[in-house]
Amino acid sequence: MAVPEPTDEQRAEQILDVFGTAFGELITADPAAFRVKFRKMAASAFAFYRGTACLFYADLEHERHGGPYLDERTGRVWIHGDLHAENFGTYMNANGRLVFNVNDFDEAYVGPFTWDLKRFSASVALLG
Repeated sequence: MAVPEPTDEQRAEQILDVFGTAFGELITADPAAFRVKFRKMAASAFAFYRGTACLFYADLEHERHGGPYLDERTGRVWIHGDLHAENFGTYMNANGRLVFNVNDFDEAYVGPFTWDLKRFSASVALLG
């Protein structure tokens, strides 16, 4: 059964609830830093998307235990957690060789591998 779409007001409340849970203590500790963060996020849809992995995962929570590609092996694996187009780049490996790879693993998480694929695909669509 499909979940009904929330009204704009309900969605705004959902977003504020997620932000309160994810950022509440940090906002209280340093409100000026979050004003800067939120101004940057307001610059574009992609900038908003980059700054709101918490909202993305809150929206996908209902998919944690289902889907045609998820089973006991694929439903709980280490995922990047914030896989978007700007989290790819180059760096020097231990042997001094320039490598192109994924970076920025501060949102790494145990979850369904499909979440990384969806987050990356959405970021590419937003850039397009």
